[in-house]
Amino acid sequence: MTFQDYVRVLRERWLLVVFGLILGVGGAAAHSYLATPQYATSATFFISTPGLSEDVSQAYQGSLLSEQKIKSYTQLATDRRLREQVSAELGSPVAPGTISASARPDTVLLTITVTDPSPQRAQRIAELASTNFIALVAEVEKPIGDADPAVAARQVQTPPLPTQPVSPKPVRDAALGTILGLMLGVGLAIARHTLDRSVKSSEVLVEFAQAPSLGVTVYDSSVKSRPLVVADNPQSPLAEAFRQLRTNLQYVDLDHSQKLIVVTSALPNEGKTTTSCNLAIALAQSGAKVLLVEADLRRPRAGAYLGLDNAVGLTSVLTSRVYLYDAIQPWGNSQLDFLGSGPLPPNPSEMLASRQMRELLDEVATRYDIVLFDATPTLPVADACVLAAQTHGTLLVARHGKVTHDQVAAAAETLHRVSANLIGTVLTMAPRSSRRSGYAYHYGYSARPEFVQGVADTSDPAPPLDSTPPARHAAPSSGLDWTPLLPEARSTPELVVPLTFPTTGAPLNGFASHGPEHRIAGA
Repeated sequence: MTFQDYVRVLRERWLLVVFGLILGVGGAAAHSYLATPQYATSATFFISTPGLSEDVSQAYQGSLLSEQKIKSYTQLATDRRLREQVSAELGSPVAPGTISASARPDTVLLTITVTDPSPQRAQRIAELASTNFIALVAEVEKPIGDADPAVAARQVQTPPLPTQPVSPKPVRDAALGTILGLMLGVGLAIARHTLDRSVKSSEVLVEFAQAPSLGVTVYDSSVKSRPLVVADNPQSPLAEAFRQLRTNLQYVDLDHSQKLIVVTSALPNEGKTTTSCNLAIALAQSGAKVLLVEADLRRPRAGAYLGLDNAVGLTSVLTSRVYLYDAIQPWGNSQLDFLGSGPLPPNPSEMLASRQMRELLDEVATRYDIVLFDATPTLPVADACVLAAQTHGTLLVARHGKVTHDQVAAAAETLHRVSANLIGTVLTMAPRSSRRSGYAYHYGYSARPEFVQGVADTSDPAPPLDSTPPARHAAPSSGLDWTPLLPEARSTPELVVPLTFPTTGAPLNGFASHGPEHRIAGA
């Protein structure tokens, strides 16, 4: 990982860093508040060789001998024997760890340190330990006969009475807790990032889906209450993301027509219905004749988003209960039509694979510039794969931070297994980048929404089912359309590049019709 990768991880996982910091500082504060104060005092000893100091050579040998012996004396000073002697003279037990010893490097100085909650008791233990240590060294180094010992320990510093506790130290503990907390938080963030297998970028989505990225939609908390952002809030970053998706969809596989497109996902609740509805509205605003089909025959939601009824729809047509164009509902005064799900069947996959469904696909392909199918998720059920095998292309939607790499790969493999044409992917609910949102989302917008030729005002409520469909705008011809905007908003014309979906005028076929009144309005 590069430095930029670490910075990105810390920005994404900053809550873990804050959690580690709080844990470290909180632990240090708790230790300072709850810990019993400890006092420490120490005595210093000089380890010498009295018998080897007659000349320089002997003095040097004696110094080397003292340095070699001092390591052993460090162990003797903390040995159980010395502690038991001190306990006997003190009249109370001395806990292990109360007496410690250390030797200064390249010297013959040895220090015995005593730590205890009571400063007076710490001093008394240090005094008794010093006396017993000198006696212990003399006993160990006592030669045979009446000769003087080769090594002796002399006390050069008596233990003073401590006045300040050595532990706890709030300032030191707070600094140490902060450092350890930051290390813990950063470690948790990096570990979480390493173990996280969810899709977090369009590059990862492209890698595992083996399909190009056609767009990234940002997270917007208002979508739950107002999912049709392209119509309700056209100047929002999310609405702009759907328009970019519409634009990118025009350049997919230019050698082949992509009229029938299935929108699916690997798992439920990844934003496929929101994507289908807003993409359909964006396509209709560009002048294309669009049909949105509720192909999720298990948990249909598109009708509720659009404010239309699902009582009559796809299943009603497939079972020959209703003529196709009697079941299609217009949405507002726009180029968008909607075919609901109809009554939910017990066998959705079989209905979508039927001959009647293939005839319906052929029919709507001749009457609309583009048809979007809001299908079921790919992994739980087979409905989407059955439909994708019969259409021109499939759009795979993946939710940021929810679906994993393996689930995306499995969904793509399932679609490829039925020879579906996976034309692209869409990453939904991605965190909004401040740099991106400040760059393009507010460029070129006026103070009020404006609509040009072929772009309908979808803010009007949808007409009831039994009302007469409104007249439609004619599909724009290919080329450039110089249509002035509203004069009160702008005084100069705006260049409009409409979608150039071919629209045919072939007669109805494949489904019965009562006559001209059942043709699509505006066809």
